[in-house]
Amino acid sequence: MQSLDGACFDTASAAQWSAKADPTKMHELSIAQSLVELMEDELIASRSPDAASHAVFYVGRVVIKVGALSGVVPEALASAFPVAISRSSIRGATLTIEEIPVTVFCPTCDARHELSSPQRLRCPVCDTPTPDVVGGRELELVSIEVLDDNDSDSPTPHP
Repeated sequence: MQSLDGACFDTASAAQWSAKADPTKMHELSIAQSLVELMEDELIASRSPDAASHAVFYVGRVVIKVGALSGVVPEALASAFPVAISRSSIRGATLTIEEIPVTVFCPTCDARHELSSPQRLRCPVCDTPTPDVVGGRELELVSIEVLDDNDSDSPTPHP
């Protein structure tokens, strides 16, 4: 797992990050922006229409799952997240990334097995080719820890 404090970047940092960004990390910036939009939509939907129109959301920890076959580089997503947050109505978010290994179903063993490498889709027990991937493609928002506007020490998990 990795954790990154989303409150430590401002708009100037975002511009610097974008200017220096490796083109391979731009994919993760787009994903981070989509993640933030999804969070904002969920948080707005949970408030009354009057409160949501001028909302600033105080968020503690955000937990996501990233599978080894998702096409997302967790380190790049972690570095892009503060940039996406800095351009949003969300304040103080910390991103926690749970990396999910590749899991396959082996028809010979009739069981699920975790692979040590996503490049070798063979059962680690009997060496049978196992193209049936049952885990490791995830890119999932697991939870948002919403903090009370008046008391940042009282988290309210938001699944």
